Amino acid sequence: MKIIFLDIQGVLHLPIYSRKLKTKGLNPFDDYGPTFAPNCVKNLQTIIETTQAKIVISSTWRLMGEHRLQAMWKDRQLPGEIIGLTPSIQNVKRGDEIAHYLKENGHQNAPPQIIQYLIIDDNNTMLKTQQDNFVQTDSNLGITQTDVQKAINILQAK
Repeated sequence: MKIIFLDIQGVLHLPIYSRKLKTKGLNPFDDYGPTFAPNCVKNLQTIIETTQAKIVISSTWRLMGEHRLQAMWKDRQLPGEIIGLTPSIQNVKRGDEIAHYLKENGHQNAPPQIIQYLIIDDNNTMLKTQQDNFVQTDSNLGITQTDVQKAINILQAK
């Protein structure tokens, strides 16, 4: 299985997109919170359709709970399937939370449930050993076409 550890703020949700909606007199929020930039969602969709990867939410949005995130994904017609959340561990880097998830779910010296993984985040708080699996987005642009190609290359590496 291929996994995308997905941050949301600065990846799919862009404050600049919310401001743009407000200037047009549109509401940038729904029942789940701020809406996502359509071009970023489309770029995520390209990654998922090309690689068949599943999503694990690593964003602080995971605190709303897996069922609510899955409902948001369905209601907003977002691409892919959320299969889990990284644990929320105090006083550690996001990379440590991802490492914990990988260890608990069969990566490195365990049954190969996860054969390849990708981390998409606008902040680099990843471990040194995760850098080859990491695509850092610009928080003002979210997932770009350049990021899409890097992500696909990581997930399709042997």
